[in-house]
Amino acid sequence: MNVFHVLAGANKEILNASSRTDRIKIAGLGSLILIPSTMGFFSMSYAVSTLTNESWIYYSIGAAWFFTILIIDRFIVSGFFKSDMITAQYWIAAMVRIIFAVLIGIAVSHPMILLWFGKSLEEQMYKDLEKQKSAYRIENQKKKESRDKKFREIENKKNCYEKLITYERNGIQADLDCGVSSGIRNKINGKNPYTEGFIKDLDSLKKQLSKIDIENRFQDSVDIVDMNKKVESLENNFSRDYLKRVQKLEELEKDPESGGHVSLVKLFLMLFFIFLDTLPVSLKLFTSISSYESLAFKETKIIDNKVKADIKIHQAYADSLYESSQKVKQETNQKICEIKSVFNQTFDFMKILDDSVEEYETTINKMTKNLSKTKNKKTKEEKRKAIDKLENLYQKSIEITTKKMEEFLNKQYEQKSPN
Repeated sequence: MNVFHVLAGANKEILNASSRTDRIKIAGLGSLILIPSTMGFFSMSYAVSTLTNESWIYYSIGAAWFFTILIIDRFIVSGFFKSDMITAQYWIAAMVRIIFAVLIGIAVSHPMILLWFGKSLEEQMYKDLEKQKSAYRIENQKKKESRDKKFREIENKKNCYEKLITYERNGIQADLDCGVSSGIRNKINGKNPYTEGFIKDLDSLKKQLSKIDIENRFQDSVDIVDMNKKVESLENNFSRDYLKRVQKLEELEKDPESGGHVSLVKLFLMLFFIFLDTLPVSLKLFTSISSYESLAFKETKIIDNKVKADIKIHQAYADSLYESSQKVKQETNQKICEIKSVFNQTFDFMKILDDSVEEYETTINKMTKNLSKTKNKKTKEEKRKAIDKLENLYQKSIEITTKKMEEFLNKQYEQKSPN
């Protein structure tokens, strides 16, 4: 018996009594059980690796998933076997195990599908990252363009004033956006009073431009630093976890050009892993009955019959105990009633005895009073003897009655006491 026999859940005694062909077949089932467990290890390790960079964490969880699938698949395969009597209960058990195996196959296949499309998903996530980076750059560029627009407006106004002053000094008539020249040539040192206002405005614009240029350069550098921080934060915190990959896979499936191929490959991979996990159960279900299964079925029937016989024995014993307890209860109630009856008879006797004692004492007292009234000594002596004789007779009657009552009670007790 090797490790593959253990994985298949084989019974050592039955296996030794089986043919060599069956031992090889069962070892093959054990090796098939090892395949989905191994795939489950890599599947779960990859899934958890998308959530953490600690290798010991995702390898540990992958190992736990490996043993979980191994134990479940071992139970699914070893939990039932074929027999000469194929019943509805057998098919129900088989279908439940197949459904369970399908669910495990789906659980194993999903991370492997993401791994299969890993590069495509990375490209999609990289595009999302670059799109967000581009949004930051565009936002920064818009701010810069807004500042540059204001600077160009003032610069254009400054150029306009420079042209207007030149026209004014050369006596050229011109109508510009910033003003109108007089058309009179300047003859006093190249100046004329009309141009003084333009020159002051021009100097003011030059100072304003210089100030805005410095401010814009400073703000540009601040915006660049701020944008770089945002980009760095985006790169550091950009999600590449399992859920993100699932979302990207859904987007790939919705792609009009490649979506059909992605869905087809995804379906194929899922069916492949389901096939791997249901393969041991299917082989055991649709192959012919082996000598191992026949022996196992016989042993199971023997155990079942023994268990049923033990149950019947225990049930009969329990019924016997119940009947005995009911009989004892009935006899006990009967004895209690008899004891109550004897007690009532004894009580009645004692009451009669007390009444007779009281009556006797009353009679003696009357006779004693009459004796005291008698004056004849001889008559008095005769009455005294009669009273003494009466007392002796009464005492003897009490003793005889008491003795008879005791004998009666003892006899009643002996008859009604349990053996």
